[in-house]
Amino acid sequence: MKHTENEILEALKSNVKSEDLTATLPGMSEGQLDEFFNKVSYLLSNNVTDSDSPKRTKKESGLGQTNTSIFIDGASDSNENGGIGIVFRSKEGEEFLISRSIGKATNNEAEYNSLITAIDESLKNDFRSIEIYSDSELLVKHIHGEYKVKAPNLKPLYDRAMKSISKLDRFSIKWVPREENTLADDLAKKGSKL
Repeated sequence: MKHTENEILEALKSNVKSEDLTATLPGMSEGQLDEFFNKVSYLLSNNVTDSDSPKRTKKESGLGQTNTSIFIDGASDSNENGGIGIVFRSKEGEEFLISRSIGKATNNEAEYNSLITAIDESLKNDFRSIEIYSDSELLVKHIHGEYKVKAPNLKPLYDRAMKSISKLDRFSIKWVPREENTLADDLAKKGSKL
């Protein structure tokens, strides 16, 4: 039985502990090991597809095409009510919008929740190749591995996002200026008021 790269990675992640690596890599922490596995998972989901995997059929809607563009944003109002805004857009211009309250949340928690919701909705609708656009530089640099996730409230959200990303065939996330993300921003602000 042949296993996919992600199955092998998950088996390694479940069976390798940081304390087992200290002889070779002194000072290896559990956090560093988690970060390594998350980054490898991200790279696999971005660059590698298993040629033996059955091809998935796409939805008839233009949104099911490869490289569905998704604009995301999160907002937190003065009472710390969080909202998310998501715009799914096909190449033909067809749009599907989400504006939702997520309860009490910081702005960064709302940004992460918008990403996780966008990926989960993509998976639910069999959109397996997506391009995310966000005006949150912190979020984008976390996902790219350029910044470490230091805030304890963001670490579980980061882990959830990376796990969801690993289920996609193709994934990219890019930073865009706020003025190019106005619809998702409006939807997030509306969600924070619900």
